[in-house]
Amino acid sequence: RRFPITFRNCPISRINLMSVVVPIPKDFLCPILHEVMEDPVLTVDGHTYERRAIEQWLARPREVDPMTRLRLPPRAPVTNSPLPAATLTPNVALRNVIAVYLEQRPELRLKPAKMTLEDVRAAVDAFEQDFTAKG
Repeated sequence: RRFPITFRNCPISRINLMSVVVPIPKDFLCPILHEVMEDPVLTVDGHTYERRAIEQWLARPREVDPMTRLRLPPRAPVTNSPLPAATLTPNVALRNVIAVYLEQRPELRLKPAKMTLEDVRAAVDAFEQDFTAKG
């Protein structure tokens, strides 16, 4: 006689099983926050970030050219190359793919209580320190 396997009788929880069955694609993670993105945006260099994280990154004080005393353009978090423009473009295709993925993994959704603006600022600051240390 065969007994069907159910999640109630199985020591592995459904969430743990789903994380094994449906791993998180690395392109779904913001390189600054290391969280699954829900509002991904592209910078002019083609990299994608969570909107709140990259906006915070671009808003931080920038270096000043000692000769001209003009602010230098912001640098890209991933490549450390200058960003000629701070234009952010919604990455609609990625947002739609992530939305479908999050239907299967709802425990990964960002919750307002989970990521406050201060949390985002702290993550950006930590990323910047790591970024500066690596030169």
